[in-house]
Amino acid sequence: MNDFFAILDIEHIDLYPWTVLPPRSDEEKPFEAWVDIAAWCRAEAEDLWDDRELDRGPNGVDFVAGTLERCAQSFSPPGSDHWLFLHLDQPTDLPLPVCAAIGPASGPREETLRALTMADDPQAVEPPSSSASNPITWVKA
Repeated sequence: MNDFFAILDIEHIDLYPWTVLPPRSDEEKPFEAWVDIAAWCRAEAEDLWDDRELDRGPNGVDFVAGTLERCAQSFSPPGSDHWLFLHLDQPTDLPLPVCAAIGPASGPREETLRALTMADDPQAVEPPSSSASNPITWVKA
């Protein structure tokens, strides 16, 4: 079998600036966050303000909760099977969305990895790094 899976290892990533939403693919048994996404976004907004120790003002929580909910609904529509990472240094920052899908890949390992990472892209800003701190691990299925 030539299939392999990507495993997203976030153990060594600083999660402080990231809000992470799980996939929305299973409507019958959704992740807890998707049971009441508005309440989850409100709790996350409160945590963002508390963690940064900033004055939230009279509308800060509502504003951030609404932003998170709109991002969740837009970037993770029903049936989507990717994780959504929203990068926010401060609660009122414009969230930078990063989607991470985890699933099988097929074909020759090196060729597929080079294609997925666009390692041979002539427009790349810099060559890809083979750093040991790479958070993606590939395992044989």
